[in-house]
Amino acid sequence: MIKNKIVKEKLIKNVLVEKEKMNIYYLCGFSLSEKNNFEKTLLIMSSYEDVDKYIDENFVIFWRDNLGKHKSWFIFEAYLFVKYMWKEHWVKPSEIKWLYNSNMVILNDDLYVFYNWKYESTYWKNTYFFTSRGAFDDVFWTFWDKISSRDDKYARLISTNKDLEYKRIEKITHIMNMYEKREELLWDFMLPLMKSKSLYDIWKLLELWVKVTWKVEVVMKWSHWVDNWELIKLIDINDYLWVDDRLEYLYLKFFNYLKTYSNMYFVNYYDIEKEQRLYFSRNFHTKEYDLYSVKEKINLTWKYELYDKISFSTWGNIKIRWELWDNDIWEELLKNARYVLSKNNMDAWTAEFIKDIDWNWRFLEINCLGWGLMFDWQDKENIKNRTLGIWDNIFNRYK
Repeated sequence: MIKNKIVKEKLIKNVLVEKEKMNIYYLCGFSLSEKNNFEKTLLIMSSYEDVDKYIDENFVIFWRDNLGKHKSWFIFEAYLFVKYMWKEHWVKPSEIKWLYNSNMVILNDDLYVFYNWKYESTYWKNTYFFTSRGAFDDVFWTFWDKISSRDDKYARLISTNKDLEYKRIEKITHIMNMYEKREELLWDFMLPLMKSKSLYDIWKLLELWVKVTWKVEVVMKWSHWVDNWELIKLIDINDYLWVDDRLEYLYLKFFNYLKTYSNMYFVNYYDIEKEQRLYFSRNFHTKEYDLYSVKEKINLTWKYELYDKISFSTWGNIKIRWELWDNDIWEELLKNARYVLSKNNMDAWTAEFIKDIDWNWRFLEINCLGWGLMFDWQDKENIKNRTLGIWDNIFNRYK
């Protein structure tokens, strides 16, 4: 009877383990020497009880001799994480994936991690990223938190001091705020968190894009708040994967000077049929977005020329002209433009969209208009009225 009870309890425990099986990553802030010692120590532990023994013997206690002892609170917390997961969730140290300054990539609706020399997808239920410490002030984490909150099949970031209020306004945050309609308005999107930026890392990043999207073309963009045409590049990935000097060019031009880890993103290249800039401002009384003008940008540079351009600097490397669009606007385009502005809580901005050769309208960017563009007669009056309306909104708001 007792034997049957023990067997039954073991079966129940195995079922629970299978049911609650977790894919665990732990973000480590260790030095290289600390990492090596940490991993060696875990290999010789046979149970969670060994964790307490190790801490008692090897960590600093202020009234004892500190010679050769650990002082890092990060490592202390990591060992206790090992004990907790081992004891409470039957997750052994060997089942935890320890990440040390690892590259991560948001690609469409999945999060990829550079682990064991390759990118692996985290797109399955019960995947978690743990850390007891960490500064999550990069837009990457805010972006991933937004995606992961949709469904429990997306990996979650779990921390005791997580603060994901990313306040800087830039092109990436515009995309993040309307990401629910990514497939409809944007198509493919990739945001890397590049902590390691070797040629091999760049190679793997480009390879990942091809494997997931099945496209060899990609446009690399920086997310500057100002005009960023100097840092936009169209590449055919086939021309880069096996050519070190081309990869080195990407490293020097784009990756080496990243001010933050993830202020560069990747999108599809579109064979553009039309590119339109829609001028809106939000009406203070109705709370609706009123359309004042539409401009169409005519690209005069052929696609085959774009691959050799070191930047997309307008009028320098890229030849264009502007025309006033005075035909009817597709109602769905107006709806999408107003949606993008409302999701970003914008009062007076322009929404830029392109139509590809398959007649799909895709979101390009929200533009703050650092320079004026208007035509004579009615367009000039419309732009003046738009600006007067902006000032009217400001005064009405603070009455």
